[in-house]
Amino acid sequence: MLGVYLQLKAAKFEPPHGKFFFRYPWHIYDDVSENLRFAFYDVVALDACLRAEIQAPLNLRGMFRMEFLALGKECAE
Repeated sequence: MLGVYLQLKAAKFEPPHGKFFFRYPWHIYDDVSENLRFAFYDVVALDACLRAEIQAPLNLRGMFRMEFLALGKECAE
Protein backbone atom coordinates (compact mmCIF):
# COMPACT_ATOMS: atom_id res chain seq x y z
CA MET A 1 0.00 0.00 0.00
CA LEU A 2 2.84 2.34 0.79
CA GLY A 3 4.30 1.71 -2.69
CA VAL A 4 1.14 3.08 -4.32
CA TYR A 5 1.35 6.30 -2.31
CA LEU A 6 5.00 6.72 -3.19
CA GLN A 7 4.24 6.28 -6.88
CA LEU A 8 1.39 8.78 -6.70
CA LYS A 9 3.60 11.26 -4.94
CA ALA A 10 6.30 10.84 -7.57
CA ALA A 11 3.87 11.26 -10.48
CA LYS A 12 4.12 14.60 -12.19
CA PHE A 13 0.75 15.86 -13.27
CA GLU A 14 2.12 19.01 -14.86
CA PRO A 15 3.53 18.32 -18.30
CA PRO A 16 6.75 19.94 -19.45
CA HIS A 17 5.95 23.37 -20.80
CA GLY A 18 7.89 23.01 -24.04
CA LYS A 19 6.36 24.94 -26.93
CA PHE A 20 3.31 25.94 -24.87
CA PHE A 21 5.26 27.74 -22.17
CA PHE A 22 2.68 28.64 -19.53
CA ARG A 23 -0.34 28.60 -21.87
CA TYR A 24 -0.80 24.84 -21.77
CA PRO A 25 -4.20 23.67 -23.16
CA TRP A 26 -5.61 22.31 -19.88
CA HIS A 27 -9.15 22.22 -21.30
CA ILE A 28 -8.12 19.16 -23.32
CA TYR A 29 -7.35 17.30 -20.08
CA ASP A 30 -10.80 18.22 -18.73
CA ASP A 31 -12.49 16.64 -21.75
CA VAL A 32 -10.37 13.49 -21.57
CA SER A 33 -10.85 13.03 -17.82
CA GLU A 34 -14.62 13.50 -18.14
CA ASN A 35 -14.85 10.87 -20.87
CA LEU A 36 -12.70 8.45 -18.88
CA ARG A 37 -14.87 8.97 -15.81
CA PHE A 38 -18.06 8.16 -17.73
CA ALA A 39 -16.44 5.10 -19.31
CA PHE A 40 -15.41 3.91 -15.84
CA TYR A 41 -19.00 4.33 -14.60
CA ASP A 42 -20.20 2.11 -17.45
CA VAL A 43 -17.61 -0.55 -16.65
CA VAL A 44 -18.57 -0.55 -12.96
CA ALA A 45 -22.27 -0.87 -13.86
CA LEU A 46 -21.57 -3.77 -16.22
CA ASP A 47 -19.45 -5.47 -13.57
CA ALA A 48 -22.25 -5.12 -11.02
CA CYS A 49 -24.70 -6.71 -13.46
CA LEU A 50 -22.39 -9.62 -14.18
CA ARG A 51 -21.73 -10.30 -10.50
CA ALA A 52 -25.38 -10.01 -9.40
CA GLU A 53 -26.81 -12.95 -7.48
CA ILE A 54 -30.01 -12.95 -9.52
CA GLN A 55 -29.17 -13.96 -13.10
CA ALA A 56 -31.33 -14.52 -16.16
CA PRO A 57 -32.34 -18.11 -16.92
CA LEU A 58 -30.09 -20.04 -19.30
CA ASN A 59 -32.66 -20.14 -22.10
CA LEU A 60 -32.87 -16.31 -22.14
CA ARG A 61 -29.09 -16.01 -22.05
CA GLY A 62 -28.89 -18.31 -25.06
CA MET A 63 -31.47 -16.25 -26.92
CA PHE A 64 -29.46 -13.04 -26.50
CA ARG A 65 -26.01 -14.63 -26.76
CA MET A 66 -24.96 -12.83 -29.95
CA GLU A 67 -26.10 -9.44 -28.65
CA PHE A 68 -24.17 -9.98 -25.42
CA LEU A 69 -21.04 -10.90 -27.36
CA ALA A 70 -21.37 -7.82 -29.57
CA LEU A 71 -21.83 -5.63 -26.50
CA GLY A 72 -18.73 -7.16 -24.87
CA LYS A 73 -16.65 -6.54 -27.99
CA GLU A 74 -17.78 -2.91 -28.16
CA CYS A 75 -16.92 -2.37 -24.50
CA ALA A 76 -13.50 -3.93 -24.98
CA GLU A 77 -12.55 -1.51 -27.76
